[in-house]
Amino acid sequence: MRTTRGALFVPASIGLGLATVMLIGLLAGSTVPTSLSAAGLQRPSPALGRYVAPGRPNAVPTPLSPAGSISANYSNAQAKAAPIQADAPARCPLGLKSVRQLDPAGGAASTVCSGYVTSFDGTPLSTDVTIPDGSRGPLPLMVMLNGWGDNKSNFEATSLKGNSSPYTYHWNNAWFASQGFAVLNYTARGFWHSCGKVPLPGAPSEGGVTASDPVYLTEPGCAGRQSWTHLADRRWEVRDAQTLVGKLVDAGVANPNEIVVTGDSYGGGQSWMLAMSADQVMRRNGTTEPWVSPKGTPIHLAAAIPLFGWTDLLQALDDNGGGSIAQAQAADSPPATSHILPYGVEKLSYVSGLFALGEATAQYAPAGTHPSADLSAWFAAIGAGEPYAADPIVKEAVTQLTKYRSAYYMPVPDPAEAVPVFTVQGVTDPLFPAIQSIQMEQRLRSAYPGYPVWTVLADVGHSYADNPPAVWRRILDQANLWLDDVLSHKQPAQPKMEIATVACTPPPEHPVVQR
Repeated sequence: MRTTRGALFVPASIGLGLATVMLIGLLAGSTVPTSLSAAGLQRPSPALGRYVAPGRPNAVPTPLSPAGSISANYSNAQAKAAPIQADAPARCPLGLKSVRQLDPAGGAASTVCSGYVTSFDGTPLSTDVTIPDGSRGPLPLMVMLNGWGDNKSNFEATSLKGNSSPYTYHWNNAWFASQGFAVLNYTARGFWHSCGKVPLPGAPSEGGVTASDPVYLTEPGCAGRQSWTHLADRRWEVRDAQTLVGKLVDAGVANPNEIVVTGDSYGGGQSWMLAMSADQVMRRNGTTEPWVSPKGTPIHLAAAIPLFGWTDLLQALDDNGGGSIAQAQAADSPPATSHILPYGVEKLSYVSGLFALGEATAQYAPAGTHPSADLSAWFAAIGAGEPYAADPIVKEAVTQLTKYRSAYYMPVPDPAEAVPVFTVQGVTDPLFPAIQSIQMEQRLRSAYPGYPVWTVLADVGHSYADNPPAVWRRILDQANLWLDDVLSHKQPAQPKMEIATVACTPPPEHPVVQR
């Protein structure tokens, strides 16, 4: 199966030149047709599915889909997730405890199992696993990675429509459990209850729990380990995700060949790195080994859906305005150094704001003691301004950001090992703008023209992006349809590049005048 999946995908349906022209036109305010329209969604609403609890309805059709239509592409659905007993609560794995039952309107009941699961180095990570009631594994597994400063609740909800974030519509643990997935939500290393800090009373808290002391000082499992945030390092945070997945495979919860990863912002950057890892785990010394479970089962990432994350973290934080990539470039070589030399100009407000946000909920490494994760020293050195070239701390920061934290600088996987990617990026996002996806697509397709990557650009993401709920609903419905096809080993119907035009709504004091 794995030897043929690279042949399932056709070359891009839209050339890079045309995509660039469309993007320039969009940013200039011209009218650009978008394929994210009602006409582009006239397919059945996805059930993705493998399993729906006996006696319970399938997920309701989306507003943009024909009423009553449900996709069921997996012929071996019942073999993969055979029902035991209608509505039987799920049995929690890995020593986790059942903390709540989900019974969303229009969906299926599931059990949320919660507690701590130790990562590869023994660091305890605050973890939730949502399992459809009455199911029997192994199930496809959806891994949902939180944003910077956030926690495992990012993509958790009690409704199929999600929580207060517009990008959780049909994109949350209740939704995917209703589609027959087991769902892994955990708080990233060094944040909140994963050896970070819980804000003092009066600030938002994780799971309704607050603490007056940093968790890393009160939780014994955090002591004596590098339990602080490593800023999405492949050797640490990405490996954390791979470790937890491996444990769920060994527990019989997750199918090792049906692992899907998604995440927003900080989690989006890690989703990209997982997609480019070619099922390899990076050790702390920088060497790699095959991704296998603790008991030795090989694991394969089936798909990745990054939401407004980065591909080049250096460019995102200290952009020098350099070109994106040399077109004639070997797939196994690093990209051109145009983003690295000369050093760029710091996005001061963003870098300062992100550092402060981390200080509120994260554990940082002691300054000056761990050069691979010395966020405090990097922040001070870059904030000091030019000249950068002579500062060894800045040089180390640049190396760390490009070598261990950016998918853009990773070798392009061989076509037979390519992981399909559906990436969503913001044309109005000043932190991780559209170029983060476009340059990655360039790099992948310059190596292999038919690389399985799909890109959606819209008014979404950070800061002054408007994030219209209607646009997110369309995007996420498209993502569900795409994922249904990928897991069913079909060629996705979506165009390789889609752009949703930005609608500017005048404020009430400046109404539109009809002439």
